[in-house]
Amino acid sequence: MSDKHKQFLLFDELISVNQDKVDFLISSIKLLQIKISRAVKKKHKDLEFEFDLLGSLRTSTIIVNSKKIIDVDFGIYFHNFLNFKDAKQLIYTAVSNEANCRVEIRDKHIRLQYADYKVDITIYYLTNEMIIPRLARYSSWMPSDPKALYLWFEDVASSNIQIKRIVRYFKFWACQCLIKMPSGITFSVWVSKYICFNDRDDICFHETAKAILLKLKTGVYCRNPVKPHDNLVANLQPRQKRNFINKLELFVEQSGNAIKETNEKKSSDIWATQLGDVFLRII
Repeated sequence: MSDKHKQFLLFDELISVNQDKVDFLISSIKLLQIKISRAVKKKHKDLEFEFDLLGSLRTSTIIVNSKKIIDVDFGIYFHNFLNFKDAKQLIYTAVSNEANCRVEIRDKHIRLQYADYKVDITIYYLTNEMIIPRLARYSSWMPSDPKALYLWFEDVASSNIQIKRIVRYFKFWACQCLIKMPSGITFSVWVSKYICFNDRDDICFHETAKAILLKLKTGVYCRNPVKPHDNLVANLQPRQKRNFINKLELFVEQSGNAIKETNEKKSSDIWATQLGDVFLRII
């Protein structure tokens, strides 16, 4: 049986974002927020709003994906009512002339695509009387509370640092699959609920994948643990769900083979079929 725990710890370092890059990303976000604040105040002097860091940069599960791209997110919370279309157009206009990037309006966010990172800006409406914020989409405001979800995850993950490592492994594995996959926060919820702790990360990764696969055999579903308790994989079509299950079944099979393999080189080669050649660079 091959023990790849140390190799996985090095793999985690390789796919994680170093502190210098984190500092750069935070500076980039702050500059965007200044630009947005000025544009909003110029057009709507009485609007009250605030920003909040969201996504994997907040939960320390951020990775450099297989395409060498880093995903970062932040939200703007308006405390005065705006039409959802006006709110999205306002933010799009504020950042549309951002240099060295492509800007586009998507269903749930405004995306800025730079050379090696992308920033997703989500837009919310929230007053003191509201329990759940409303997210601006193409055609409506929808209930969504990412801050509550991230706080839930932080509380769960604080019990064992292995949780965040396993989340990062799943996120990087998903990048290799070249099909539509569940989101990073979905993997965070699944790992938090079904993780099989082990002194070795390779075994923990494999056993957690088995536990998730067993749970999803009756249907690919992920209940948001906080209000509005929506399905976090509702965006996946039936065919995409089947493709995901097929990929997960293959991962469970191959990772099991890698653990049972007594030849260290062959074991690493098997892991690399699922995690890419980056896994071989750390031997």
